[in-house]
Amino acid sequence: MNAKLNQRLDRIEGVIRQHASPEECESPGRYFDSWLAARGIDPGPNESRAETTARAMGISAWQLRDELLLAAHGARLSDAARADAEQRR
Repeated sequence: MNAKLNQRLDRIEGVIRQHASPEECESPGRYFDSWLAARGIDPGPNESRAETTARAMGISAWQLRDELLLAAHGARLSDAARADAEQRR
C-alpha cells in the first residue's frame, strides 16, 4: 500500500508543477484552498479541508492523518503506534 500511496503522491506533485499557481493569500488555509481549487478540487458539503485533501489524493481521511503523523513524528512513534498506522493502510 505504501508504494501505491507514493505513486499517487508522485502523480499529484507532477500535476502541481503543470497547473496554475494558487492566488496569493495571507492565510495558509486560504492559500491551500485556492491551491486545491486551482486543480479543480472543491470541498463537498460539510467536508473538512483534510477530507477534501484526502479525497483529492484518493485516500481516506484516516490514511491522510496517519501519513501526516508518520511524516511529523516518524522515528519518534512507538512501535505500537507505527503498527496501528500500518494496519490502517
